[in-house]
Amino acid sequence: MLDLKNHFLKNLFRSMNACHIFEVLLALLTGATLTGGVIRCKGEDKEPWSYNGRRNAPRAWGKTYPECNNRMQSPINIQLADVQKHPYLKHLEFKNYDESVRSAQVLNNGHSARITPNDGVVRTISVNNDTYSLIQLHFHWGSRYNVGAEHLFNSKGYAMEAHFVHGNRHGHYAVVGVLYKESFFNNAGFNAISKELPQIKFKNETTQLRSPLNLTKLLPRLPLRFYRYNGSFTTPPCTEEVIWSVARDVVRIGSKQLEELRSLFLVTRNEDRTGCHLVDNYRPVQPLNGRKVTAST
Repeated sequence: MLDLKNHFLKNLFRSMNACHIFEVLLALLTGATLTGGVIRCKGEDKEPWSYNGRRNAPRAWGKTYPECNNRMQSPINIQLADVQKHPYLKHLEFKNYDESVRSAQVLNNGHSARITPNDGVVRTISVNNDTYSLIQLHFHWGSRYNVGAEHLFNSKGYAMEAHFVHGNRHGHYAVVGVLYKESFFNNAGFNAISKELPQIKFKNETTQLRSPLNLTKLLPRLPLRFYRYNGSFTTPPCTEEVIWSVARDVVRIGSKQLEELRSLFLVTRNEDRTGCHLVDNYRPVQPLNGRKVTAST
């Protein structure tokens, strides 16, 4: 029996980073709940919704937020063989994105790291002949190199996804999704965000951007090639009628930068933080339900 226990712990530690190993040891010493190799964060069960809670994880969102059970939900698995090229869907252009963000709020909201520019510069995209202005951007990331991004390409997962959320004058939304694969080399565009992460280690902590943030460096080559479909926000209340443009090209993000994100916590500073790293904050893919995915030409 002792040999089996040692074998289990050895394989468990091998699959986790240093911070998570410390939490496992802490759980074993304090008697915290360890289920399936995952330490349960008590703080998640107190929230209206969570990613890994017992009763409020994605499969249960629809009980509190009925729209999460509707038929045009996001994210989705994009099967590339089924994508249709749209003859009038041109590459996506970003206006004023090349002007670096010099003032922005950086927030840990317990579900993601969110950046809200407040420098007065109007950064826009054009979707269906309408102008949408950037409101905020945030990230979804995982505990391993192949999970974290919310959209999948041919069922393949990636380490992180950025969402650039835009709105128009009618209160409608268009989101640009960019997938990232883990790399040995850092993403230069993410460095300005990395500098602020130690200031927002815990839920509800906020700070101001101190270094210029060039958003174009977080994007693939421009003008952007993308996949287009109609969906929803990927967090409650899962509002639909969101126009998605998911970049076809995948960007690189450094392993060190991912570890900086994984070191954040989803609880406040004064709460029990055991097992409460902000990680695997992605919603599973949703049924396509007959929707068509098109590609820019």
